[in-house]
Amino acid sequence: AVEGSLSKEAIQSVVNRNLGQLRACYERNLLKNPTMSGKIVARWQVETNGRPSGVSAALDSLGDAETTQCVLTAIRGWRFPSPDGGSVRISYPFHFSSTGA
Repeated sequence: AVEGSLSKEAIQSVVNRNLGQLRACYERNLLKNPTMSGKIVARWQVETNGRPSGVSAALDSLGDAETTQCVLTAIRGWRFPSPDGGSVRISYPFHFSSTGA
């Protein structure tokens, strides 16, 4: 059951702190596919200990499985503040283009 809460600011802070990891995933594979661009909507649950679980791509328009897996693996390593009152589900869009991730 998902019953907890975590502020948008707390979530955004963790995402912003870790965007470099996602950009590295994209840029590494951009060398092989210079026109790659699109969006990954990642979905995960933040458990009461602040660790993500069930990380998956709800939407993936990038068309590059290696990049998507790299992004999802990176998110699994993130640490969030402990949610109040239980776990929290998050759905977050990440846009990637050669002008910046």
